[in-house]
Amino acid sequence: MSETGVLRARLGDRLEPTRFALDGISVESMVRPENAAALGETLGALHETDGAALVRGGGSRMGWGNPLTRADVVISTERMVGVEELDLEEGVVCVRAGTRLAALRETLGEEGWTLPLDPPGSDSTVGGALASAAFGPRAEIYGLPRDRVLGLDVVLASGEQTRCGGRVVKNVTGYDLSKLYVGSLGTVGVIAGAWLRLFPKPECEAVCVMDFAGIRDAAHCALALSRRPGDHAVAQLAGAAAATVAEDADSVVAVLSSGDEDWVSSEQAFLRAEFGARDATLEDFDRVREIQGGETAAECLRVLLLLQPTSLPASLERLLPASRRLVSYPARGVISVAFETDPSGIDALFEEVAAVTAAGHGSYFWESVPPAVKNQRNVFGAASETEALSRAIKQRFDPKGVLSPGRSAGCL
Repeated sequence: MSETGVLRARLGDRLEPTRFALDGISVESMVRPENAAALGETLGALHETDGAALVRGGGSRMGWGNPLTRADVVISTERMVGVEELDLEEGVVCVRAGTRLAALRETLGEEGWTLPLDPPGSDSTVGGALASAAFGPRAEIYGLPRDRVLGLDVVLASGEQTRCGGRVVKNVTGYDLSKLYVGSLGTVGVIAGAWLRLFPKPECEAVCVMDFAGIRDAAHCALALSRRPGDHAVAQLAGAAAATVAEDADSVVAVLSSGDEDWVSSEQAFLRAEFGARDATLEDFDRVREIQGGETAAECLRVLLLLQPTSLPASLERLLPASRRLVSYPARGVISVAFETDPSGIDALFEEVAAVTAAGHGSYFWESVPPAVKNQRNVFGAASETEALSRAIKQRFDPKGVLSPGRSAGCL
């Protein structure tokens, strides 16, 4: 019996027909496990038959990572949904990986808590947001996804079910393996569930917007505002992104202030007096998140740079001429930029991004790259000690290459 036949015999009716393609790899079978045990059985069968799986959450970031080299099955977490435990006194939730963030955010809001995950994409799931470590503008208040994870239930490539961390911070001792799985794109283990630390729902939130004629002045202003005390989320938009908020501005700075009503009111008054800010809505600020992830076409070039914050004014000015749109989060030194996709200029764009990153003493990650270009480059940047470490981790946790082979930083 062929390996495919053995796999079908092992999984039976759980193996459903599908039509899915990624990076030139076509997959015609899907499994939708309903819990961690069923997920473990699926991965165990793939491990024994030398099969490979591509794990799918909401599908918002399937194109991230290096090119997929093979896959026999798509594993979808869409049936692994629901809140398993919600501790309202401690502000902690345990939730299954396939749960949609939009639904979870609504449930928690009704109980007076805020979900600290803010990735671009309306269909994002808990598992997908953590596996990609994706974040949006509110990360300046919430922190990065890995900062909010207390513990994870993870199924390894062999099918073994594991748990790292716990429901409270003091349970985490020794190596915090949660940090390994968050951002791994499902290449070293599949997140089945997560314990998350929540934020209390603020008494008041308000948004102010400032228009600028030049990107450098806007960047200096955004950087200064991001350093003010209190809970602020500051975002700068330039290029076509700025035009979605203000038609006549080259660059726009949006500030979300969050806290008690008196403090938020005083912050708004300061922004109006010092910068001529105008009021905007929470929906306007949340639109920044959608702009950040809005370039989803296969032919799009989109990169995320993580730089020293002080380098942002010069970096933004340097990237603007070739960009389609720019979004920056100054507190964390983040620039998300989508470029025009003239094939003749792609090599120059890659070189420019690498040069800007070197000048800003940071790193970069190409989130979206045309397939023909993606096959020729490592989307995580040049070879480095980090890539060597990624290769060692992949070899340790998934030596047979069961989980999304090729997509990791080490291309394994």
